[in-house]
Formats: sequence, C-alpha cells, structure tokens
Amino acid sequence: MDLTATFNNVLEAVSQWLPEAFVEQPIDYSWPFISALLGMLIGALFAARYCRKLALQSHQAVQKQVQVSEKKRIDGFLQALQVESKIVFDHYENRIGLDIEQLKEEELLLQSYPQNSDCFSVYNSNTALIGQIPDAALRLQIVRANTLFKAMLTSLQINTQQRDEYLRLLEKSEVSQAPIDASKASKQLKILKRQGPLLKREHLLSKVQMLKMLSMLQAYSQAK
Repeated sequence: MDLTATFNNVLEAVSQWLPEAFVEQPIDYSWPFISALLGMLIGALFAARYCRKLALQSHQAVQKQVQVSEKKRIDGFLQALQVESKIVFDHYENRIGLDIEQLKEEELLLQSYPQNSDCFSVYNSNTALIGQIPDAALRLQIVRANTLFKAMLTSLQINTQQRDEYLRLLEKSEVSQAPIDASKASKQLKILKRQGPLLKREHLLSKVQMLKMLSMLQAYSQAK
C-alpha cells in the first residue's frame, strides 16, 4: 500500500484534532513528521482507551453502590418484619391462640378480641420489597404466612360478629318468649358451633406457617 495515501487517510480522520493552519500547510512526509504523527495517534488511542476504562469503572462503582443500598433496604425490611411478626404473633398466641386450641368439639368461642389494624404496618408498607428478596423460598414463605394469618384474623372477626348476633337473638327470645325468636337464636347457635372447628384448623395452619417464617427470618439474619 502507498505510504503517502495511507497517511493522507489517517490525517483526514484526525484533521478535526489539528489546528486549521496546520492542515492547510503542505505535508512533509519525512520521518520526523511520520514519527510525530504516529506518536499523536498512539497517544490518542491510549487516551481513548483510558477514558473508556474510567467510564466503565465509574459505571461499575455506581452499580455496586446501588446494589449495596438495595441490600441494606431489604435487610432492614426483613429485620423490621421479623420484630413486628414476633410481637404480633406472640400477642396473638398468648391470648387468642390458647383459647382456640382449648376449644372442645362444638364448643363456642364466645370471647371478643379487639384487633389493631396497624399490626401489619411493616409488611403492608413494604410489599414492593418482597419481590426483591434474593431468597425465593423466603419470599414465598413471607407471603404464605402473612396471607394465612390475616385470613385467620378475618375469620375471627366473622366469628365475633356471629357471636354478637347470637347473643342479640338470645336476649330477644328470652324477653319475648316467642318461639320464632327462640328458633332464630337456635339457628345462630348452630352456625357458631360449626365455626369452632373451622377456626381451630385455620389457627393451627397459620401458626405452623408463621413459626416457619420466623425461623427462616432468623436464619437469614444470622447468615448476613
């Protein structure tokens, strides 16, 4: 290949880097000129490579910082969830759970248990983070345990409403002494008796899943 043509092509490619006065001058293809041009090109290549390396390192550093921040958010959420779940479940077990487990066949659960709607504040306000938990089994267990436990508390509320209706009908029948009122109270009593075994099964199922979740959260915390 003609050396003059080669360097003309090179010079045209880099002419934007050169002063206008330099480009317009006649080109002397002497060895000093060629050496200077090669040095400039090699320097430009190294500079471009160095810039790309710096850009890549900067991008990697940003990505790493994002990952570290995200991990801290997830770890903080799981730690708070563990504390919240243990407090809520221990309180439930020591009050409601013991009463349900001691129910005999067709025995009524007549106690009333006021519930705090904010007892799942950590879980409810951070559901978007659950999908980012790296442990798939832990993700599934958190959703399963909380879903079943919430369903259990809903069933408990329904039982309380049915109990209140039964007590109302019973009081009405005692005052009126009317057979129709006594019949209504009797029907409501049968509903309550069927509700007892269902509550007991739901309680035992949710208890097993909550205890499993707490155990997995503890293991995750210790493995960090």
